[in-house]
Amino acid sequence: MAARRERLRGYRLAGVLLGLSTISPAPVFAANLSNADFATLAARCAPGVPERVLHGVARAESNFYPWRLHDNSTRASANPASLANAEAQATAWIAEGHSVDLGLMQINSANLPALGMTIDQTLDPCVSLAGGAAVLRAAYGGGPVGSGQQAALLMALSIYNTGSPLKGIMNGYARRVMRHADEAATALSVPPLPPAIAPDMPPSWDVSATGSYARTHGAPWLVPLGLDATAQKIALADEAASPPQTMRSP
Repeated sequence: MAARRERLRGYRLAGVLLGLSTISPAPVFAANLSNADFATLAARCAPGVPERVLHGVARAESNFYPWRLHDNSTRASANPASLANAEAQATAWIAEGHSVDLGLMQINSANLPALGMTIDQTLDPCVSLAGGAAVLRAAYGGGPVGSGQQAALLMALSIYNTGSPLKGIMNGYARRVMRHADEAATALSVPPLPPAIAPDMPPSWDVSATGSYARTHGAPWLVPLGLDATAQKIALADEAASPPQTMRSP
């Protein structure tokens, strides 16, 4: 599992999280969610983000197991057989001061206060979807997460994974999520997401043109995977000089 950071900074989540307290609990699931169950929950609990994007994230994070736990401090993972067992294990790990990712969307324990969520709520797949969608919307810029603005979507996925708009692209997480999203589109018989890099994007060797394109399209730190080492160093230096934008945990 990719490294994650622990504090929410630089984003205002309050407005998009007001509905969390009114969400009805989802049915109890003791196994991985089916595509149909996930689609139903996504439509009800997180309508502001395309279902296939959420599908891609959940597939990468928990493989659709609603009570999945991952202890970032010890690298231990668990798929408890019951909600009660999941709550007990998560509570024990967190009480020991560990950084723990919880539930369907692997919300990090350090983010629960900012999201207004408790451990048991995080293990409810509906609430987890709503919280994960809120983080994605905040990382995306606060508006609806559309499939047309691919540069911004890749950055939002990167931030969801690492807290950085670049590192989650470079480590392959964002592309993996997009691949899973396309799998969801096939399963649901809907058109797949457009290519992650728009057809009019300049060649990766043209660092200046790539930077201008990214800024124009709302993605100031997008770095194509094909950039050579020198260009990547330039991009990383630019990112290091940018304000902190942490969303997840290490």
